[in-house]
Amino acid sequence: MPAVGDKVKFHYEKSHLFRIVHVDGAIGGLTPTLDLFISIYNQRAPIPKVTVQKVSPGGQLGDEVIEERVQKEGVFREVEVGLVMNLNVAKALSQWLIDKIDLAEKTQKQIEAEQQQNQEPKLQ
Repeated sequence: MPAVGDKVKFHYEKSHLFRIVHVDGAIGGLTPTLDLFISIYNQRAPIPKVTVQKVSPGGQLGDEVIEERVQKEGVFREVEVGLVMNLNVAKALSQWLIDKIDLAEKTQKQIEAEQQQNQEPKLQ
């Protein structure tokens, strides 16, 4: 790394595996080398494994026969990606998240205050 007072330029490039994922939660723990391992998941109702639909005499698909639907019960958690990071990176990520959460909360309060101000009746 450069000496104190010098500059360093960082270039960003998306990998071929880059994608955006929706995050509903995470699960993980420590690796044997004491890195942090986090699996990111989204959750939803399970989609059907099998559906059955009626067919009209003209060959058109009709309504689904719900009682013949086959699907799992409960909540489906789709694990999207696993993250491995050392303790220093985890602390930096944690602080980054805290900073972004603070900014989002302040912005949300400003928006709500502006909306409330715009809804108040104006005296003429």
